[in-house]
Amino acid sequence: MRSMIDFLWSSTSLALKGALVQDLWGTVGRAAVAALVGAAIGLALVALAAPLWLATLVAGLVSGGITPYLLRNIKIA
Repeated sequence: MRSMIDFLWSSTSLALKGALVQDLWGTVGRAAVAALVGAAIGLALVALAAPLWLATLVAGLVSGGITPYLLRNIKIA
């Protein structure tokens, strides 16, 4: 358990320093695209009178599904 906490602390400190990935802003941009796609789908479903729980579920599934695809080529520094 201790090594897991050390790993999380190390990767968090590297991420906050901007040294975890080679292209930080590209990675942040791709993650933002996934979040925006999920938000747009969720808002569209709510506008089409879908229940909030269904819109949240579908938006989360879509956003979570496209995130690995968008972040497949990130380079760890």
